[in-house]
Amino acid sequence: MPTQRPRRSKKRNNLADILRNIHPLTHPLKKVLKKLLSFKIHKRPEIAFIIIIILTILIFSCLYSNLLRGILSGAPRPSEEAVMESPSPETVTEEETGLTQEEETTEIELDIEKKKQDILQTLQYRAANGEPVFSLLIESPPQIDGNLDEWMEELVPAILETHPISQPTYLKENYTNPSDVSGTFMVAYDEERLYLAIRVIDDVFSQPFQGSDLFKGDSIIISLDTDLQGDFYEQANNLDDYRVGLSPGDFSSLSPEAYIWIPQETRGDEISVASSKTSNGYIIEAAIPWWNFQNFEVEDGKAIGFDISINDKDFLEERELAISSSPSLDWNDPTSFGTLVLLDTTKISGD
Repeated sequence: MPTQRPRRSKKRNNLADILRNIHPLTHPLKKVLKKLLSFKIHKRPEIAFIIIIILTILIFSCLYSNLLRGILSGAPRPSEEAVMESPSPETVTEEETGLTQEEETTEIELDIEKKKQDILQTLQYRAANGEPVFSLLIESPPQIDGNLDEWMEELVPAILETHPISQPTYLKENYTNPSDVSGTFMVAYDEERLYLAIRVIDDVFSQPFQGSDLFKGDSIIISLDTDLQGDFYEQANNLDDYRVGLSPGDFSSLSPEAYIWIPQETRGDEISVASSKTSNGYIIEAAIPWWNFQNFEVEDGKAIGFDISINDKDFLEERELAISSSPSLDWNDPTSFGTLVLLDTTKISGD
């Protein structure tokens, strides 16, 4: 009959099983524990007590090993994570109640559109000549240098609108397509001047003329009726109607200039004009003082008759055609002009 193993051997086996499952971080202590187990602990109770203490230490080291690794790797403690992820009450309140720059710009643009619609509801204008163009009030005037970067930035709270110049009106049978001649313009104002920025597409640039003849070459004509409401049905030019020519020069010997034909011929020396050549045409920029227009008062919501035309010469001796912002322009008939409305946006942006 086989001899039974002593019960203490079974205890040693149980302790060995525990040792096999002890966390790797306590590996150096395993050797110590194995050494202690080699003694006859049933005769040495103090050794058993020491073993229990060591096992307790090993168990706690296993339980907290993950925390130790987190600390050694630099991971934030739970309390630190809460601080990092939770914004202060002041920040949350500001984000919830404040508007982003994009939202604020959109809100201003909506306010401007509402003001435009309110003006149009009571404004008398010639709808057949196109929708009114709004000239926005600016606080700082652009530099008249033929560079339109300022116009594309924040001259006003909302982006300035670009309007087409594309209607053949003079010798329109010579018109072929927009790449031959076309253009766009932007317009703004302040208490002192009316500002114009015009970009022209012209496949063949030619301007050998100046002074009163500048219209014969590549150039711009501005038509204005400064008393639109007073002579709404008047079909002939009078003292409140103006025809202003702008020449880009020839980008060589001839400088940019202005000339006034109506109501009285004179050089436009007080009008600032600048130009620049582009790969497919030219840019012309101008500032026209309001004092050129007799008895004219700058007012928010005021409407005037208005048109911009582009003269195109190409290879002919003088201009072969003109295109306009108004569909049926006749320079001698102010009732064919479009409409320009002065709009004060500073009151909107200041709300």
